[in-house]
Amino acid sequence: MKRLAAKTQPGTEIAVDIREDAGGSPGGIIATSKRPINATTMTENWINFDFDPAPELQEGRYWIAVRIVQTEDVDLISDMVNIHYVPNDKQADGNDRTRQMLLSVNLKDGVATETSWAPLSYDRDYSIVLTKK
Repeated sequence: MKRLAAKTQPGTEIAVDIREDAGGSPGGIIATSKRPINATTMTENWINFDFDPAPELQEGRYWIAVRIVQTEDVDLISDMVNIHYVPNDKQADGNDRTRQMLLSVNLKDGVATETSWAPLSYDRDYSIVLTKK
């Protein structure tokens, strides 16, 4: 993960959610871990997100969702991060494991709200590693 701008908004956090599977799309949040955006740097680095207490997950499918959490007093062009990924085949369609959240942004105040999950244009391999303590 790396930050895309040197300046950040005060109070901004990066949140990683573990979500239920809702019929092949990310569902309700099971657990969330947050880190301040300034834990990232302008170059790619591993960032640890600890879930404390660790959720007890049963066998099945789950989703990892990464999002930015800002205060309501935000600047529209601010606080973005890249999650490192490697495209498999840019010509191939995405699959049922890769989705993106489409956001609706209020241009007056810059606040973004979730709308719906949509397939990505092509499959991606993300560098997210889950460990168990």
